[in-house]
Amino acid sequence: MISTENVRDVLEAAQAFIGTNGRGSSAVALAAFLVVLTGCTSGDSAASEGGASSATATSGTLVAAEAETLLQIASSNQQWVEQLSWDLDADPCTWTGIVCSDDEVVTISLADSELTGEVPAELAELTNLQQLGLGGNRLTGEIPVELADLADLEGLALNGNRLTGGVPVELAELTNLQQLGLGGNRLTGEIPVELASLTNLQQLGLGGNRLTGEIPVELAELSDLEGLGLNGNRLAGEVPVELAELTNLERLSLSSNELEGEIPAEFANLTNLQQLVLGDNRLTGEIPSELAELANLERLVLGDNRLTGEIPSELAELANLEELTLDGNRLTGPVPRGLRDILEA
Repeated sequence: MISTENVRDVLEAAQAFIGTNGRGSSAVALAAFLVVLTGCTSGDSAASEGGASSATATSGTLVAAEAETLLQIASSNQQWVEQLSWDLDADPCTWTGIVCSDDEVVTISLADSELTGEVPAELAELTNLQQLGLGGNRLTGEIPVELADLADLEGLALNGNRLTGGVPVELAELTNLQQLGLGGNRLTGEIPVELASLTNLQQLGLGGNRLTGEIPVELAELSDLEGLGLNGNRLAGEVPVELAELTNLERLSLSSNELEGEIPAEFANLTNLQQLVLGDNRLTGEIPSELAELANLERLVLGDNRLTGEIPSELAELANLEELTLDGNRLTGPVPRGLRDILEA
């Protein structure tokens, strides 16, 4: 089975899932998050495009109730049966993408399998499920609120489908959740403030949807968060200064929205930050020189905003900086020495 330790290891390889530079690249970036739930441990091409599912089942006989649930799901989704070559006469633990432990289903890993139809609400009856990965398919309809009954769920990836409706408030009941990836769909409405109750959350990806409203300041309560991707939506208002309280944050992508106001100088508190992607918004004011305190920063994308003033010479002190994008603003003055090569790369 795919253990929690495996998931944490693979998260390093999937860090690109929120590091997009705009709408055009969001699909690939979001698909990378699916590596978390497909069991891939290397950065091969299959993983980067969504991760083909080849989960291995354990031996044993599945408990009757869960076997019945899987058979019910199969009978209602004949296309899945054909696409995955499920043998309905065999133990469901041997089916492609079904992982069992102690005769219970603990992982469903069906990413990038060209599945159609809706997300089965019956999945909620698999009460021991820890990982659910259905990303990179062609699933439609709304996210079933019944999934909130999966109390043991640690990873939920529905990225890269055609799901509609809002982000269910009920998902906030999944208090063991560590990874939530709903990006690359057609979700609408506002980001539920209730998600702030997911205190174990490490990765939150909602990019590439049609979400509106402001970024909830309550997200700053997710103290374990390492990756936050809200890029490619229609979010408005200012960038919450409260996000500077997420001191474990390594990747923050808010690009391609309708955000206004200034870049919070308080972001200098995010000392673990490796990627800060704020491009393609309506941000104004000057680039805070305090960003030079982000010693681990590798990627800084601020292009296509309305920023003014000069480029802070202090940014040249960012020894780990590999990408700097500032074009499409109203900046003046010379390019500081030490930044020219990066800007021209």
